[in-house]
Amino acid sequence: MSTFSVPTLRQACRTMREVEYLHAIPAVEMSPTAGHGPRKLRTLTTIEAFLEPIEDVDPENRKASVHYVNPIGLASWTREILGDFELADALMRVAEDGRAYGEQVHDLKRLIAERISQCQAAMRDELPTTA
Repeated sequence: MSTFSVPTLRQACRTMREVEYLHAIPAVEMSPTAGHGPRKLRTLTTIEAFLEPIEDVDPENRKASVHYVNPIGLASWTREILGDFELADALMRVAEDGRAYGEQVHDLKRLIAERISQCQAAMRDELPTTA
């Protein structure tokens, strides 16, 4: 069962667009050896790819890193910049559920991946067919 209603073509295109650098969401890649590296993420697809479950990180691996995006900031960015209120509300419920980030990241990534899939399907279904 889907978490979201099916987006219109217009909604899908708005949600999937690359935003201006000025409107990119800040993120950080934290590493025990390299410190932290700030990132600016400009698409929902990039955010979904950037998020990684923390238990996949081997603590003995000195080159391991944790990819962090503030969950409340992500929900706000999704609402204010992308205009996807359904996804924003779902992300905010996860952000405010009181769990640690390492536990939330699975749900954040899953919700984003579901919405990306819906948007891609909406855009694919609306493409004109050639005879």
